[in-house]
Amino acid sequence: MSKDKSSKDENENEVDLSDGKWHPVKGHPGIFQRLTKKKKLRWGARAYDPTTKNSRWLGTFDTRADAKEAKREAESAPRLARRMRVRDYAALWLDLHSARRRESTLRTYRYGIRPFVKRFGDSWLHRLQRIDCVAWANDAGGWAVAPARVMLNDARSDELLHRNPLADLRYEQSRGRRDLIVISTDELHRIISMAPRVLGKDAGPMMRDLLWVLGYEGVRQGEAFALQDERIDPIHRELEITAQIERVTCAQVEPKTGPRTIALTPQAQAALERRRRAQNGSPLLFTTPAGTPLTPSKIAYYWHKLRAAAGYHQMQLHELRHYHATWLAYQGVPEWAIAIQLGHSSKGTAWALAAELGAGAPRGSKESRNGTTKRYLHRQGLAIQLIIEATAGETIPIPTDPKRPHEAHPEAANEDGDDGGSGGPGR
Repeated sequence: MSKDKSSKDENENEVDLSDGKWHPVKGHPGIFQRLTKKKKLRWGARAYDPTTKNSRWLGTFDTRADAKEAKREAESAPRLARRMRVRDYAALWLDLHSARRRESTLRTYRYGIRPFVKRFGDSWLHRLQRIDCVAWANDAGGWAVAPARVMLNDARSDELLHRNPLADLRYEQSRGRRDLIVISTDELHRIISMAPRVLGKDAGPMMRDLLWVLGYEGVRQGEAFALQDERIDPIHRELEITAQIERVTCAQVEPKTGPRTIALTPQAQAALERRRRAQNGSPLLFTTPAGTPLTPSKIAYYWHKLRAAAGYHQMQLHELRHYHATWLAYQGVPEWAIAIQLGHSSKGTAWALAAELGAGAPRGSKESRNGTTKRYLHRQGLAIQLIIEATAGETIPIPTDPKRPHEAHPEAANEDGDDGGSGGPGR
């Protein structure tokens, strides 16, 4: 009986649907129906927007009930929401949606949303046109499009938008660092040795030692900028990472994935000892020649000048973090210990390495995640010991990869640098 009633509801409007066009449904204002080429009945809906005084097409649906529900939700959206401008929502956005995001992510979004706000700040949220947003996205970089798309998704969740005008752009996805070709040990040592000559006696030695630390400790740039002598334990060969220099304000904040203790390799230990002797009154080991904290823009200036002289015009400083991970792997250090050294998120890394750590419960279960996280934290001391043993004495260098494109500077082949510049202990 219910089947007969449903059939009656769907065919109550005696209209010829064979033309494939949309036809209004009798007794249901704003609801339409049509028959597809495959003889499938589809439903559509339009909703009236009192702000624009126009009706708006909401899309197609499988059932009439779905179409009516979409129309009801669209017409019951708060009037105040429809009057909010992009600039006003952007000012509130991250405060409304900060609970589930890391502070480092929030900083990136605050910076990345500026180009979108500059272009559309005075526009009403509900009047954003996809054609205008897509045109802007085609000219803007991916670093600006991604935060804008996230903000508009959140605006949709807050019922300020019916559809995200930046959704489904279908851009070719970046492979990120999956195709990264790690620099060889010889290449890294040659770049390091060039620093004193290329950057001069003031910035050169500092940059040389910074590259040793980045390449042989795997710390992030901001973490290296915040290193202090009191955090180094040369007896037990350990290094405490307790802070990082914030990218925008240059203030000291907690590291991205929290404080951690890592193994101190001989190469990095020698570089940090040179920095300790060269300290000019600042508690920080790495500073500018004037004694002020390093900033991303300042270190980028030094790095771009050095890499150009060495013939690596596209190489990013962050690649030294990948060099460190690869170098540890060449020494036989297991993946889970490398993850601890690099400071990957404890829970995420532990879950991903559940099989290697030997968790008994299936991956993804609550028991597996809790147990593996505890084992991950307990193994921190074991990871430090493994890395200390693996990097003591002679180590295995990373060979040169012929796939890596570079144009070596003709004068860069036989650079010596100055003290400690052309090599390090345990090459």
